[in-house]
Amino acid sequence: MSTFSRARPPRAARPPRVPPKPPASGAPAVPLRLAIGKDGLGLELSESVALGPLAIPELFVALPRVKFPVDVSGGVARFCHRRGELVRMSLELPHRRLERLLKQKLRGLLGTSAPAVWVGLAAEGAAIAVSDPDGPTLAFDVLCAVSGDGVRLVIEEARGIGLPRPALALAMVAMTSLLDGHASREGATFVVREIPSRIARRLLPEAGVRVPSSEGMTLTSVAGASDAWVVQFTRGGVPAAPTARVALALETATLLSEADDQTLHDAAQEARETALRILSRAPRHVATVVRLADLDRAAGDRAETALATLETALGDEDVARSLLRAALSSQRGDARGAEEAFRFAAEAESVPLLAARAFEAAARQAQQPERVVVLLDMAIARYPSCTSARLLRLEHRLALGRVDDAFADAEELEAQAASPRARYEVWKRCADVFLAAGLRSRAARLYERALRFLPNDAMAVAGLGRALVAQGSAPRGVRLLVRALELLGEAPSRERDAVILDLATALSAALGDAPAAIARLESVEDASPIAFEARALEAKLRADIGDLPGASFAWARLRSAFERIRGADDLEPQKASLAAHLASAARFELEVHGDARSAQRHAQAAIGLAPRDAAIGELFRKCSEGVATLEGAVLPARATPEPSAPLLASPAAPAPAAHQAPAHAPSPVEVDEGALDARAAELTSRLQGDPTNDAIADELLDLLMRLGRPHEVFALISARVDDASPERRPALRARQRAVVTDLARDARARGNDAEAALFESFANVSDD
Repeated sequence: MSTFSRARPPRAARPPRVPPKPPASGAPAVPLRLAIGKDGLGLELSESVALGPLAIPELFVALPRVKFPVDVSGGVARFCHRRGELVRMSLELPHRRLERLLKQKLRGLLGTSAPAVWVGLAAEGAAIAVSDPDGPTLAFDVLCAVSGDGVRLVIEEARGIGLPRPALALAMVAMTSLLDGHASREGATFVVREIPSRIARRLLPEAGVRVPSSEGMTLTSVAGASDAWVVQFTRGGVPAAPTARVALALETATLLSEADDQTLHDAAQEARETALRILSRAPRHVATVVRLADLDRAAGDRAETALATLETALGDEDVARSLLRAALSSQRGDARGAEEAFRFAAEAESVPLLAARAFEAAARQAQQPERVVVLLDMAIARYPSCTSARLLRLEHRLALGRVDDAFADAEELEAQAASPRARYEVWKRCADVFLAAGLRSRAARLYERALRFLPNDAMAVAGLGRALVAQGSAPRGVRLLVRALELLGEAPSRERDAVILDLATALSAALGDAPAAIARLESVEDASPIAFEARALEAKLRADIGDLPGASFAWARLRSAFERIRGADDLEPQKASLAAHLASAARFELEVHGDARSAQRHAQAAIGLAPRDAAIGELFRKCSEGVATLEGAVLPARATPEPSAPLLASPAAPAPAAHQAPAHAPSPVEVDEGALDARAAELTSRLQGDPTNDAIADELLDLLMRLGRPHEVFALISARVDDASPERRPALRARQRAVVTDLARDARARGNDAEAALFESFANVSDD
């Protein structure tokens, strides 16, 4: 053998391998194969194909014009150009895909955050529940009926908790978003037509196959498996027969189509009138009664009417009626009735998510702490992922001293969180709860856990700073609060102002640096939601260091901030604390600064917020006495009152004697003070709903005068003057003077000279 190897000739260069062209973006891969059977030749799917949320496990196209014998060596490509006939098609809607799709489509339906979604499948259709984590919950059933080569999807038993609109309207919005233009709507019914033809046109051209004829395709079966909803279409098949429930739902949807359209478009009054007309033709019709009661519930002020309407429905109480009854009972203040109705609904509800929220709603109505925890246990047992119920149970366990159990709830909430951001939210929220409960060291550890996920989150840093200050580590806590301010930046915000208030409190109370605290508080603008607390703390700190003019100016800024938002709807929760601040301002001006006029203005604003507070009333008298002294008022006592003008008469009107009663007035023995109290409460409620109604205000003023509530009279008439338009204010000022003069005369007749001086001094104050 030769020791030299013979060299191989060089190979010719191969052309580079060209990868197959990928399908167009979003186009499904459509694997087809030839199918040869006794009925002839055809094309079918070799494996299941995904199309959006749908799965297509079976699709068979017959080629009736191809006769045996035939050469099939070319495979599918040899027959792509042939016009076939669609014979069979199966669709699957997997449970998990539907839930994911609903989460995407229904974001914003009930709240801004991603909703919790639950879907249950059955042969008749599906049950769908959507819940905002901390807000409303909606559930409804969707029933399926055959409509030629399509389906009719009917919404039935729409129900919910805490919904801002009628449940049916929200259910229709949800279905419209889900179907995304693939269906037409007729009331609460959605019709999806030509389903086989649409799918064939979407799939087969991507495989290069001519679109087949879909004539004669009929929905022949609907099945609800545990993990998917399965629909079968067959050429020339017998349509699937509707169940009794589906047939009744279709009839109800047809009957209420007009009212449902009006409900969807927020034409509540028209929908109500249409429903009443339907009830005249179909008396005690359950679905109509429920829709009518839900319209009244959403209106917010017709609880009694809606409850009476519910009583007229035929049959036993169902879940939808129980939830409505619970909501209406809550609206009218019947906590016990609301709790029982929510619990009945929760026990009867088949949708776990809604059942859990119903148990939670019952817990919120319960009065005994132990009962609250039991109801929340039931909610979590029914739907363990109900985060709002678990967080509420954490709060109540802390209130009962069950700290370890509450911490276990916090760990469960973290385990359910799906992302680092969600885990941060869990630990920060739980830390806030622990800190509010006074568990400072535990709260500090929880804030530290939150910061593991978002180390530079300003609010978690601020929360840890608050916890450390409360725990006694003020220097470290102050440094963290300063760091939180740096992270928040210079732009004004509620969060930034809240941190400033906490920092100022820590600087003054824990470190004894009042001037530094005042400097921080100066940066809180008067328009801030934290302004009242900031101005009050600033005024007290300035007074403590002897800066009386600065303290007076801070109190004046507080009252000015209040006067700008006097008529705001969201002022109600702050009324008690704001009245206390204004009373403190009045005491400072009267007792420390010696300015009776400023004190009187602060006290007047305070009494408008708390007209029944005896301490504020007494403070107001002292302030007015101080003003009267400054003006040199003479207060001679009178044994009997002089003739006075009627309460709401114009100043120029002749006044009957105070002791004379109208001919139709009842004698003192006949006056029912309880009835007058009830009427005054009713008028107060009506006036809150319609603040511009002068007739109601006039009657209420008269009643309050007869009931001997002068300070409430004064507060009401002063509020109406302050809120009046510039054109109307002069007339109301004149009426105000008449009222105040009459109150002064009445007080002097009762021998209360101080109270009389109060009203007389106010009557003499010039308009500002």
